[in-house]
Amino acid sequence: MERQKQKERLPGKFISFKSDKETKTLFFTGECQKYEAPAKDWNTRQVIPGKTTTRWRWQVYDVTDINNPSEVAIFERGYKESEQIMYFLSQKKQELVIMRNGRPNSTDTTYNIYPATR
Repeated sequence: MERQKQKERLPGKFISFKSDKETKTLFFTGECQKYEAPAKDWNTRQVIPGKTTTRWRWQVYDVTDINNPSEVAIFERGYKESEQIMYFLSQKKQELVIMRNGRPNSTDTTYNIYPATR
């Protein structure tokens, strides 16, 4: 039963950031799904047996173009970014700007997350 519940995920397509300095404004609904995923080696992309990593799937709307918001979508992140998102949501700030910092496929990629000012 637990395994089946973990497989069911929030509805929507995944939002991805592909290039350095790419910025999107996301509206967080507050719905999220925390789960354990198999850890993978960055270089080989092979699963590391017996090791997992905690991930969060956040339900969002892409409101970068306020006149044309997206359908419901999923923004999936690990602990570091999810901790920041949880902080802003606790401050009643649901519209957040996310900026990617890093080359495509880089293991050093980070994300700047801050409240939108509209």
